This record gives sequence, structure tokens and C-alpha cells, in this order.
Amino acid sequence: MNSNFVILLILITFFILFLIIIFLLKRPREGYVKVESIFTQPELKFYKILFDCFPEYVIFGKVRVADIINVDSRKAKGKYLKYFNKISRKHIDFLICDREKFSPLVAIELDDSTHEREERIERDKFLDKVFKMADLPLVRFKVKRNYNAEEIRRRIKDAMQ
Repeated sequence: MNSNFVILLILITFFILFLIIIFLLKRPREGYVKVESIFTQPELKFYKILFDCFPEYVIFGKVRVADIINVDSRKAKGKYLKYFNKISRKHIDFLICDREKFSPLVAIELDDSTHEREERIERDKFLDKVFKMADLPLVRFKVKRNYNAEEIRRRIKDAMQ
């Protein structure tokens, strides 16, 4: 073998190793990235109004239904998992709780145009029924460009009664 050929093989090998290292360094780690905000723009706007209207309460966003409503195993009659699975992947937009025990007082849903789709209508009816059974008010607001803070405060206070 001549020395030029050996040098060429060594250079090609180093070049391939260099490309592999670059590829490994640039590829995303597991494919996860942090979101810019947990809220959409309409949700963020509404949250800020809630925050201003209810400083005496704690307000949570994006709350899993199964974290605030339990399945009554006595009434589920051996179908606990069936009922739990129906609520375990559903979330509400906002939850207002008292400051002392963080007891849920009222749940809030912001209804945008996606709530007009058939599957969302069924989901919303189901959630309305679940919250009614659990005796936890669920108040719905249509997404708007501008909100009346006093109307929001009144509707939520009425629901808390």
C-alpha cells in the first residue's frame, strides 16, 4: 500500500468521525422542549383578570379533573377504574381555591371555537355532569376580545354561593 492511500484513509476516517460527533452533539435530547407559557394568549388574558378580581383566593390553571374530583368507590360498584379513566385525562382551564386549605370553590372553563366541535360538545356535557354530581360549580365563559371584569366577578361569586 502506498503512503498516499493510507493518509487518505486516515483523513476519511477522521472526517467521518467528525461528522458523527457533530451529528450527536446537534441532535435534540429526547425531543422535549419547555413551553413558552402554560396558557394560550386568551387564557393568559383571562387569568390576569381573575387574578385582579379575586386576590383573596388562590387561582390555579390547567388543573386535571381527577385531582379535584374523586370517584366514589361505593357508588362505582367495582367500576372505579372505568370512572377514573373518564376523568383522568381531562383538564379544566382554571380553579379557584380558598387560601387556608386550598379547597376547590369553583372551576372555570374558557370556551373558544373548538368547543363547537361535536367531540368537544360531548366532552363539555360530560364535564358539566361530573362537576354537578361532585357539587363543584363549573362556570363557562366564551372567549372574547374584551371582558367585563365586574361581570366575571359577579358570575363567579354567584356560583360560589
